[in-house]
Amino acid sequence: MNVPQFSHIANSISHQECIKLIASLRYNSYEMPCSLTSVNSNNMSCVWLLIDYSDGKESWQGGNKTHGVLAHRLRQLGRSDLADWLCKAVFHQLAKDINDTILVNPFAVDSTQSALCTKLLKDKLVFVGAEWDIIDITLWMVLAILVAWLVVSCCRLLCLSCRKKLATNEEMIALLKKGSGITIDNKT
Repeated sequence: MNVPQFSHIANSISHQECIKLIASLRYNSYEMPCSLTSVNSNNMSCVWLLIDYSDGKESWQGGNKTHGVLAHRLRQLGRSDLADWLCKAVFHQLAKDINDTILVNPFAVDSTQSALCTKLLKDKLVFVGAEWDIIDITLWMVLAILVAWLVVSCCRLLCLSCRKKLATNEEMIALLKKGSGITIDNKT
């Protein structure tokens, strides 16, 4: 939440409602407290009371709380219109910040993105430094042998096709029979 949002809320409620709001925000319960302790406002404006509440680090202050707590208390005080406005304003600002970040420099890596990637890909990075098993080595060897056989066969076919002798024609047919398993009649 920011100062303009606090200013709008302060301008929309009376000073007595503001004192009730700040007093109710001091309680961590979900329900509205029955007896509210009076807030020592020291003739402070409602905006400054809301900012003071938001900046505080005590458990009853808003330093670690979201806009939802303030919206909930506004609804309990009968100001659902302000609570709805606050939720829309906060989410609009959040969406604007996200869009600005994505559109300005979509490939920039900052600490938030780095932490998010680390959290999302934590289980995927387990196998990066893993040792090879015997099955991995065996399968790679089989693949290497098959690729080598394919390369040798292709080179042999290329060499045979380059020679223009009739004798090599028979050798090429024999090679094709071995590789494909198809029988070819030699009626030429």
